[in-house]
Amino acid sequence: MNNLFAKIKSSLIIKIVLVLALGTIGFTVLSYSTNEILIRQKMIPKVRYNAINYSNLILQKLENKPDTLRAADISKELGVFIAIVNDSIEWKSKKNHSLISQEDLDNIDFQPDTWAGFYRGLHIVQKKNNTTFYISLEDNDEGVSYFKEIIAVSNTFYFLLMILLIYWALKKLLSPVNKLSDGLHASSEGNFKQFLSTKRTDELGYLINSFNRMNKQVDHMIKAKDQLIMDVSHEMRSPLTRIKLASEFIQEDDTRKSILEDTQELEMMITEILETERLKSVYGGIKKSEINLNSLIGDIILQYSNQKPGILFLSENSVVNYYGDKERLKLLFKNLIENALKYSKDSQKPIEVETKENKNKIMISIRDYGIGIPENQVEYIFEPFYRVDKSRSKKSGGYGLGLHLCKNIVAAHLGEINVTSAINIGTTLEIILPR
Repeated sequence: MNNLFAKIKSSLIIKIVLVLALGTIGFTVLSYSTNEILIRQKMIPKVRYNAINYSNLILQKLENKPDTLRAADISKELGVFIAIVNDSIEWKSKKNHSLISQEDLDNIDFQPDTWAGFYRGLHIVQKKNNTTFYISLEDNDEGVSYFKEIIAVSNTFYFLLMILLIYWALKKLLSPVNKLSDGLHASSEGNFKQFLSTKRTDELGYLINSFNRMNKQVDHMIKAKDQLIMDVSHEMRSPLTRIKLASEFIQEDDTRKSILEDTQELEMMITEILETERLKSVYGGIKKSEINLNSLIGDIILQYSNQKPGILFLSENSVVNYYGDKERLKLLFKNLIENALKYSKDSQKPIEVETKENKNKIMISIRDYGIGIPENQVEYIFEPFYRVDKSRSKKSGGYGLGLHLCKNIVAAHLGEINVTSAINIGTTLEIILPR
């Protein structure tokens, strides 16, 4: 027995089958109780008893005689069907009304030679002095329909009740599905620290426990990866510093220039890696202050004033105040402007930087007329080290960690960054910062 209960407890399918089976049994029992006990054993006998007494009163008025004239008056007065049959006559108050057979009715124990019951109506048959009297208190299916209506209404009620109970039971059984769905949604957004509690030992309990183990492992792997990146980045700073210092003693030529450029690029990459990780840290988050974005962006543009194809700065207002992290925003706009310059060197049109604002948000757009990005690859450019064209060199085809860091900076300010681009037409990046 214990094994049976353990098997039921550990099987979701068995639980669902049991719920459906119990619901079906419950409906059957309630329906039978109404039909058999309430109607057949309680209501019908009482109705039949009253009908016999009513029939006796009619026969008393007829004095138990086959008086068809008197019977016609009573039938008309009371609205009942009366038929009188013996060896000499067969009379009916309604000619098209068929006579009920005694076999279709119940024999009445407390009154001899009397039959009564429901058969396409409520009927009484009595024999008096070799004459059979047929009395129908309800024509056609009136009486039967009444009881059918009771049964139909009660069965409908019981059916709906069972549906509600089954729904409640199944909802409770499957409640971990909603919990798991919320957990999966949170995991899809990068939250792997959550733990779903459960005492279930069935398939859903096993699934939740597996989900918890997966989350724990993924979280551990992400932490290990982040720590590795941080450690490697820190360790790389010292040899890079030595390389940079040693290159200063090399005579001016292309080799020295190449070494310095590569060293600078590696330093920038390390800075971006560390900055990205700091944004994720509780202690390295954004530090907000009041900033004039137009002034901040204008200072950055001045640094690139000599680079082709040039930069055009547009703004509706001279001052656009925003409460944010000045250093992170400076890094954001610097990266975006550098990318725009890098991929539009051969363009005849300058890069357009524009700021707009309203009461709820600030919009900054950076538009270039350069080589553009294939439409099917736009969504991937914010991934670390993504290359639009795998065959391109790092000089022309890679975004490093720059755009990945940009996206993180915007997200840290609860904003969004959108990209539209087309090959040989150009690229527009729009940053939306909520106030």
